[in-house]
Amino acid sequence: ICALGDAAAWPVQGLIRHFRDELEQRILARHGIPQDAGAPRAA
Repeated sequence: ICALGDAAAWPVQGLIRHFRDELEQRILARHGIPQDAGAPRAA
């Protein structure tokens, strides 16, 4: 197993760990939440 594979994810993990609220706000501001989010879907 190569240690470089684990190390490649560290920057992203740190970003999410320290700036999660800001990331979520940015995602919601850009993409929004669909109006039917959470609504049951017809089969």
